[in-house]
Amino acid sequence: MNASKERASESHSMLKINLLGEEARKEIIETIHVMFENVVGSLNYIINTSEGNRLFSFFSAMSAVLIFCVLSIREIVRVGFHIFRSRLLTPRLVREYGNSSFWQNSFPENAFKPLTLNKGLENRLLKICKVTQRAKRRGTPLRNLLLYGAPGNGKTQIARAIAKNACNMPYAIMSGADIAPLGKNGPLELKNLLTWATTRTGGAILIIDEAESALASRLRNEQKNDLEYEKLHSTSNKSTHAGQSYSCDVLNVLLSMTGNASSNLMLILTTSTPSALDAAVLDRMDEIIELRFFEEKERKLFLEREFNERFHIHREDLHYRTSFFNNLKFNNGHKILLVRKSFDVMLSLSHLAKDEMTKSFSSRELIQIFNALESEVYLSEDCTLDAKIWENCTTRMCNNIKSKNMLKKPVN
Repeated sequence: MNASKERASESHSMLKINLLGEEARKEIIETIHVMFENVVGSLNYIINTSEGNRLFSFFSAMSAVLIFCVLSIREIVRVGFHIFRSRLLTPRLVREYGNSSFWQNSFPENAFKPLTLNKGLENRLLKICKVTQRAKRRGTPLRNLLLYGAPGNGKTQIARAIAKNACNMPYAIMSGADIAPLGKNGPLELKNLLTWATTRTGGAILIIDEAESALASRLRNEQKNDLEYEKLHSTSNKSTHAGQSYSCDVLNVLLSMTGNASSNLMLILTTSTPSALDAAVLDRMDEIIELRFFEEKERKLFLEREFNERFHIHREDLHYRTSFFNNLKFNNGHKILLVRKSFDVMLSLSHLAKDEMTKSFSSRELIQIFNALESEVYLSEDCTLDAKIWENCTTRMCNNIKSKNMLKKPVN
């Protein structure tokens, strides 16, 4: 008796479920049908009636205006925040401000790959970055760094790479040449910058580019004062004397605020003439690295990278203008120009990297060669690089750079 009741109850439940499911299916079909009818009716109204056309045009215009307003407001807010941060949150001397990834826990091993460094220098920079990261994590003093070498050897790029990847601290880049135009306000602005850097919650990295412009030797300044002592009555010489006094004040501000090792501030100085720096500034540097000119192997790697960023080899020996889409290719801000398939790229790059061609050329000078090469290609009839353009341009530029470097040497 109980079993029959249970079977009857189960059958009643299944029937009820089936009925509910059928009703739900009908409701969904009816909803879709109504929606489709509404869409079709709206399209017919828009297409077949003048009033519908006017309404469609009005709503399209209003939608475009709304999208334009939203995008404009977003851009205005972004620019306003950038101005607010650069003008109010950072001192006047800061040229560039940035912060590495907040969740970064380890230094990326390939952080210096784009800079084309020799293995020994790359390993040393990686070691400095790892030591900085561990020192910050443990609260021990950070190590100051001095990068020196010939102009154009990538000192600022290396300093920026260290600051971006060494540890989770904001970094600021200033130029020593920006202090002198500030006159008597220069020492105060440097003090504000150092105060800003040392009071960051997580610390900060301060990069002083062209450090010799602001932190020159006091002994050298005293010698200049002695030589000009008898001529200080003229107005121009008085202003010169005042400028030298401000330079000493700038140096004193830095020395007074960096006398002790700090776990909140890391200094990275770059200079082309380290002998011009004051002895006390050099004494505060824990690591001193010389950036030398590329060897032949490094020059070849650098030239290959620059070439691949700017040029694209033809699969067939066709003119550049035969394909419209080739004119739209860009890479790192450079339009990718085409190269004749008959042009031996690797042999030409190897020849350009040899000592008799580009020995003691800085990375900036090597880039100047490619800039001139791009200009020559644009002046050609089909905007395509071939062996003749390469030979004429690279030979001329190498001779020009060698002549320029001869002019830099002091005359005996």
